[in-house]
Amino acid sequence: MIISDKAENYKIDLNERLVHFTVNAIKFLGTSPCRKEYGVFRYQFSKAATSIGAIYEKSQASIPREFHARVAISLRESRETRFWYKVIN
Repeated sequence: MIISDKAENYKIDLNERLVHFTVNAIKFLGTSPCRKEYGVFRYQFSKAATSIGAIYEKSQASIPREFHARVAISLRESRETRFWYKVIN
């Protein structure tokens, strides 16, 4: 099997990408309205967005069965983050 140079150029560590996502999510919250009624949305978004990478990081030191469960939780958190992003945006 031959791996193309193009594919190799896009190889980025997922842990590193999730750290960048978390930082960008926090920056995004800085641009969202600070009105009182947005407080719940901002809180839920921040909890979900910041937990994706943390849970995935924890999965890296897990036994195989726990690994799959933790990655699944991370995926659920990413979907919740997407939902709250749509609400806030």
